[in-house]
Amino acid sequence: MADAFTGERFLPECTGEIAYEHWHRYVFARHVAAGKTVLDVATGDGYGAALLSSIAKFVCGVDIDQPSVRNASAKYSRSANLAFVQADASALPFPDGTFDLIASFETIEHIDAPAQARMLKEFQRILVPDGLLLISSPNKKVYSDAREFVNEFHVHELYRDELQALLAPLFPVQRWFHQRGQFWSGIWDEIAMDGRYEAWTLHGSSIEPSGVPDAMYYLVLASRITTDFSDSLPQASLLIDRDDSITGEYESNTKRLIEQYKLTDNLIAANDRQTHHIRHLEMLLSEREQLTDKQTVHLQHLERLIDDRDKKIIRAQGSMEELTARCDSLVGQIGQLSAELKDRDKWRWWINYPLYRLGKFMVRLRPRK
Repeated sequence: MADAFTGERFLPECTGEIAYEHWHRYVFARHVAAGKTVLDVATGDGYGAALLSSIAKFVCGVDIDQPSVRNASAKYSRSANLAFVQADASALPFPDGTFDLIASFETIEHIDAPAQARMLKEFQRILVPDGLLLISSPNKKVYSDAREFVNEFHVHELYRDELQALLAPLFPVQRWFHQRGQFWSGIWDEIAMDGRYEAWTLHGSSIEPSGVPDAMYYLVLASRITTDFSDSLPQASLLIDRDDSITGEYESNTKRLIEQYKLTDNLIAANDRQTHHIRHLEMLLSEREQLTDKQTVHLQHLERLIDDRDKKIIRAQGSMEELTARCDSLVGQIGQLSAELKDRDKWRWWINYPLYRLGKFMVRLRPRK
């Protein structure tokens, strides 16, 4: 499953305000990156490092997240002057004076105050003496306080004076720029503005030079005679809502959308767990059915054994009946023989007793010596 969208870590596939903000920083960095050795800190997917590598001598993207480094390395493997390294921004594995330029966009607020100081010290160490640091940080006064917004991924946000004080000991020469996505009404001269104007178009995952946007409305200053209009007219004019109501509504909708994404992710995760549980139950049911089948086969085997035993018992009962009948017959025969013997014994007595008496008599008659 794809990583859950949080609205914090930018990928080039993202669109909308977050794309404008992240891409625009790297486009701006191109002004100072040409022909230089560049380090892109917290490179993430590597899209910014890849953009800078098109004009820089060499670009190294560094990120603490190993999967991001691995994905970036695979995605941009064909770029000979581009490499990616896994490392902590507050302990960078590079020799002193390695880089001409360090770009560190939306990094500093993600680490605590001691780590912020260590990171800037590392930046100073690995930059050449006249090297440049281009760093971005959310303005806590507007980003969090004014909107009553808490970004769960930000560890230590800074006010302007705090960021300036943190940079001053290491990078005392500073030029500040402001960035803000905004809903505004713009009026600009159709004739090309001076050379300090630039415009870019974000197209998919690439940046292309662009002219000013096409008009939704035309505002025409016309005259019958005068052709040299006053130089007092501005080349561009912006009207901004003081209350920033459209932006507020947009941000509210974005928050609700992110909550919907999170809810959807939670529902998908719950569904995955439920699906896993159902599969586990199906596996247990299958195992139970297999066990039931085995028990059924065993019961059938036992029933056959019982049937065989019953047949043997029936046969044994028949044999017992035959034996009983034979025993009864033998008992009868024995009784008959016993009766016959008794009769014989009676006759034997009647015969033997006279002989016995005769013998006694003959003994008496025997002459004495």
